[in-house]
Amino acid sequence: MRISNSVTLTAIVNGATYLTSFEREENTPPLFQFWDKNNNAVTPDWTSGSHPIVYAKCTDTTGKEYQINNAVLVYNNAEITFDVNGYSTNSVSIEGKPNFMKDTKVVGGITYTRFHIIENLFGDNNSDSDTIMIKGQIQTKGGNIQYIKTSDETIAILQTASGGYMYYPFLECGTIEKGADYTVCRLSLYESSTGSQVNDSGITYKFQYSDGNNWRDISSGDNGFVVNGNTLTVYKGRVDTSLMIRGVCVYSGNEYADAGIVFDKNDPLQVWYNLSGTTSVNQIFEGETATIVPLLMDSNKGDVPQDVTSNYTFTKAWLMLDGDGLPIENISEYVNDSGNITISYDQVFAISEKSVNISATLSNITLKTN
Repeated sequence: MRISNSVTLTAIVNGATYLTSFEREENTPPLFQFWDKNNNAVTPDWTSGSHPIVYAKCTDTTGKEYQINNAVLVYNNAEITFDVNGYSTNSVSIEGKPNFMKDTKVVGGITYTRFHIIENLFGDNNSDSDTIMIKGQIQTKGGNIQYIKTSDETIAILQTASGGYMYYPFLECGTIEKGADYTVCRLSLYESSTGSQVNDSGITYKFQYSDGNNWRDISSGDNGFVVNGNTLTVYKGRVDTSLMIRGVCVYSGNEYADAGIVFDKNDPLQVWYNLSGTTSVNQIFEGETATIVPLLMDSNKGDVPQDVTSNYTFTKAWLMLDGDGLPIENISEYVNDSGNITISYDQVFAISEKSVNISATLSNITLKTN
């Protein structure tokens, strides 16, 4: 048996949490385009005058807004450079025209650096979705310089088939209820303009499950799974509390994928945490050091799960992610002599200046014998 859970610690600077958000200016197009692969036509046309305008905004938990200085646009993990006129120099279209333009706008005493997407980013030369984010600096309440950044946002390319149709998949995952042996997942493909399901014998359905690192193909011969057309039956023997499933519709030479989670309510054991050393749950202030201890809780012992950690032996494995969701490699320096996590405010702030997500996976769970 293998079960896991996670907790997030957010660094609080000078008594305030700084929240940076990615914003799109009102009345400008959203961050996606439709691409007609057969005709290499993109809509909406961002070169026609109406185009997305994005910027970053930073506030603290009191609602106070902070000026973001030295704002930088990052497109597909590359920092975009601009000339003196505000046009991008290292990101241009096939015709050599700049993809981006920047300017400033003052609202309520705050000067925002705005980034305009002025070229169509998709077509035969780029048929995959892109990522975009903004980073910069603020001056904190204490007068310190703090680096901030937004989350990565997706600029989506929605591929259409001949005739302008766009398709999207939907994977409905069920829950294995208490006393049940299985649940059924159902994968469907829909046509966007009408919202109707595509019922075509030309669709091929594929299913995969996550082993924690990679997607593994599922066939009807796999123990615990039964594939029948667009349905996947998942038996409880394949699920330790939860299992990520991915469905793929192959249609007209294109793949359309969606993912979901199957939960098993028959598993009584859950992972909870004992968090000590902080004055606030999920927040760590300057000068504090947090200790995180995983607990085994049994949900079958009354209405409230009970701590049964001392009744079992198990193996612990830790995973830590930075504020951008990237794995932290040197986990061992945060593991104490008891095999639990001890981490200070300074360490959290040094990792990402924002937050860390700490996850414990318990495996080889065995009931102790007297």
